[in-house]
Formats: sequence, C-alpha cells, structure tokens
Amino acid sequence: MILSRADFFKELSVALESATSERPLSIACIDIDGLYSLNQAFGHDAGDGAIAWLRELTVEHFSSWCVLGTLGAAEPCLFSASPTSEVIAAAERLRHEVESYVQVAPPRGGFTVTVGVHQVTDRTSHTLAIEPAFQACKRGKKSLGGNTVVVA
Repeated sequence: MILSRADFFKELSVALESATSERPLSIACIDIDGLYSLNQAFGHDAGDGAIAWLRELTVEHFSSWCVLGTLGAAEPCLFSASPTSEVIAAAERLRHEVESYVQVAPPRGGFTVTVGVHQVTDRTSHTLAIEPAFQACKRGKKSLGGNTVVVA
C-alpha cells in the first residue's frame, strides 16, 4: 500500500524521532524519466499506465520492509530502518526491471526511473530528511541522464 503524502509525512516524522547514527533511516525518492515525452508520444493514458505500473513495482519491491508514500502523482517515496545498502540494492533491481521491460515492450514503456537515496542519522524534520534524496534523484536525471540510482 502506498500512503498519501500527508499520511506518509506523519509516519516519517514519527520514525525520524528515533533516527541516530546507530539506527539510521534510509529514504528513497523514485521518479519516472521521460514522463512528459511518454505523454506526448502515446497520450496521457500511457503516462497514467506508466505511473500505475511503477506504483505496482514499488509495492512489489519494497512494501514488505519499507513504508511507502507519494510526493506527487508520479513520485513514489519510501523510508526504512533497513540498511541503506539494502535500499540501494532494491532500487537497482526496480530500475533494472523497468529498463528491461521498456526494451521488450515499448508501447507501455518509453521510460526509465531514477532513484535518489539518502541516509538520515539524526532527528530532523520530514522536509529536511527527504530533500537530499529528492536532490539526488534530480541530479541523477539532469547530470547523469536518468536511469540511475544516486546516493546523496
């Protein structure tokens, strides 16, 4: 299940209360690369389908051990008390699955995903905790061309 933005922020705020260097929290922001182009080329139904499919995959890859939420229509976000290395590995599996599927089935595809990951080691607000992961995702899209996992 993916929580609404408000519910996700509530859960994250509670989890951040106990974040320490000994018990860090891992945060990841996921974004679709080329969503605008997908909408332009195939219509908004294709874009909506891509968003729905990404949400399904995010649940499949993360829901048993992470809290999932959304920052916007196409921006799943998550946090976990699991080691950041596990979040990165799962993000790479998600990225690879999207990339592989797109190559096999372009009508549904035409996109990849970029994931920004950040480890929080002290108490902070949910806004400040998410920002490095969001910026890492943005940097991955702009500087690295997308289809990548970037650690803040």
